[in-house]
Amino acid sequence: MPDLFDIPGDLAQPRDGREMCVRMLGTGRLIETLDRWKSLVVTQFGGDLGGCLVANSCYRPKSDLGPGGPGPEPGVDEGSYPVDYTDANGHWAGCAVDYSARLTAESFWGSPCPKWRRDDIRDSLVAAGLYHPWYYYRSWIEGYYKLHEYWHIAVELAPWTQPHAYRETPPHWWDGLRPGSAAIRTH
Repeated sequence: MPDLFDIPGDLAQPRDGREMCVRMLGTGRLIETLDRWKSLVVTQFGGDLGGCLVANSCYRPKSDLGPGGPGPEPGVDEGSYPVDYTDANGHWAGCAVDYSARLTAESFWGSPCPKWRRDDIRDSLVAAGLYHPWYYYRSWIEGYYKLHEYWHIAVELAPWTQPHAYRETPPHWWDGLRPGSAAIRTH
């Protein structure tokens, strides 16, 4: 079990309506990286200092699905938990956050917020060291299929070396990235 700390509210907060179920905990490395990320958003992209990452989900312990556990976090499919367990830098390890790019951008620049501001959020996450891994895993019933987790970011302890994390398929927003986007480096 990694050492987990409360993620400061000025760096990340749960999405409205999920305050009671999102555990805002992370490793020291995740918190340091979020701090670096917020600094980039404010200094390089002109975001409001009052903005923060808007989290849909954060720390999810393996014990959620254990005997006597509370079960999966509301809004998280039970099948997602075993996939997370293959990720050494995932939710159960305190290294990952599921976030809303739109709500995060709106927290820095107000609403409505143009799509290119969501790209600024993604670019700054990658530049700070938070990556968007897309997992492939095998379903014995359906054959191979892809799980695109464009909402999932993680600080990588050993970048690009996880056996079950591949970056071979771009997310749905890939085609709209500006030339030179830092998010391209995640691929």
